[in-house]
Amino acid sequence: MDQATSNKLFWAIFNLAIANYLTGTWDNRRFQLCKKSFDEFSEEDKAYLYLTEKRSRYNVEQRAVNRVVIENCFKQLINK
Repeated sequence: MDQATSNKLFWAIFNLAIANYLTGTWDNRRFQLCKKSFDEFSEEDKAYLYLTEKRSRYNVEQRAVNRVVIENCFKQLINK
């Protein structure tokens, strides 16, 4: 494997690990918030719920992006 592909693979795996961690973190925060009855939600809670969903969704998308990069690196490795 050449150095450029090796670096690309390393950073994709690194970024995938970060995205996985952050997805779990934001999902857990949302889960903890949703233990409340919706009637008990303040406007701050609703805003925070929205924020957790938005950040979690962003990280899910980053996981997909990094998986594609990893897959392409493996394809390059196999085809050589």
